[in-house]
Order: sequence, then C-alpha cells, then structure tokens
Amino acid sequence: MSMYHFLRQRGEAEKDHLLNAVDVDATRYASRESVWSNMVKGKDTLRALPGVKTPSTGETVWRYIDE
Repeated sequence: MSMYHFLRQRGEAEKDHLLNAVDVDATRYASRESVWSNMVKGKDTLRALPGVKTPSTGETVWRYIDE
C-alpha cells in the first residue's frame, strides 16, 4: 500500500521511486527486487488498484489517474 500511496501523491513514478517507498524488512522478502517480482509483477498487486496505469511498452513510468 505504501507504493500506492506514494503514486497517488506524486501522480507518477518510476520503479525505483516506488520501491523506495517500501520498508523491505516489513515485507519479509529478501530484497527490493524480490518485492517487485513477487508483489508487483507476480501478483499484479499495484496495477489492480483503482487509478493505477501501468507503463506502456517501452516506458517505465507508472501513473495514477484520479478517475
């Protein structure tokens, strides 16, 4: 949820900025990459939340659009 709140506040963010919003130790994953692979990519957790727009092919910026 910290990534989601960060994205809502900023309006857009890159992967590294989203991961900086996460306390990796609190997630019980071994690393930032593991958090991303398991929570964001593996389960599509972030993209399933309202207003989150994933980067288009070739882009890296996630966006929050208030619907």
